[in-house]
Amino acid sequence: LQVRASEFEDQMRFLARHYEVTDFANALSRKKTSKPLAIVTFDDGYANNCSVALPILKKFSLPATIFVTTGFVDTPRQFWWDRLRSGLGVGKSPSKEDEDKLKSLHPYSIDAAVEAILDSSKGTRSPFPMESYRALNRREIGELLESGLIELGSHTHQHEILLGLSDDEVHSTLRLSSEALSKWGTTGRWFAAPNGDFRIDQLKLVQAAGYEICVGTRPTGLWKAPLDRFSIPRIGIGRGLSIDEFALAT
Repeated sequence: LQVRASEFEDQMRFLARHYEVTDFANALSRKKTSKPLAIVTFDDGYANNCSVALPILKKFSLPATIFVTTGFVDTPRQFWWDRLRSGLGVGKSPSKEDEDKLKSLHPYSIDAAVEAILDSSKGTRSPFPMESYRALNRREIGELLESGLIELGSHTHQHEILLGLSDDEVHSTLRLSSEALSKWGTTGRWFAAPNGDFRIDQLKLVQAAGYEICVGTRPTGLWKAPLDRFSIPRIGIGRGLSIDEFALAT
């Protein structure tokens, strides 16, 4: 999730010492190793994956996978949750109930609902996001791939939560995302569902689009069944976690 650079560096140092940090292709091969395997993943595709995380990953020679929301790359757009928080202003945050209501809407209705909230609260708007909220651009995509440490996967094209989509809409966002990843010179074999939500019957669409794995956010925990490629759990790491708490979580 969102962590401080200093926390991330401590966490990567811990993983480098106690785990074999790998990628999905190697994990799927199930080769025996002397240490347990770990895969570092990022969702959404924020620019700070390149400016902040990459130098730390390079320091420890650790690979990582970034699940990119391809439709935001090279645009000034903000993700709706960032636009809502920044628009409400310092010291104001949307309630969990409001955020859950927004997530329950059809994905293509959320932007208008956010605008309505900002209108009613007299929120502000900026044509350009703060640097910490900016999505990756093509130059940064190139830098990530040229590092040899980063592989890219899909996080849909517009960060659509799959639960609210028809089969045709799922097919469309997966196709657009796959085409973008291919244009950038990566096969994009991996998929992460936005908000971690999907219906089991939608996995056939993920497979049909050419993706070889699907990761979510629920359930959380260890991936103990390598043959189960389409409901891979992950462990969310948030800000303020001590290294001892990180060790217990992993």
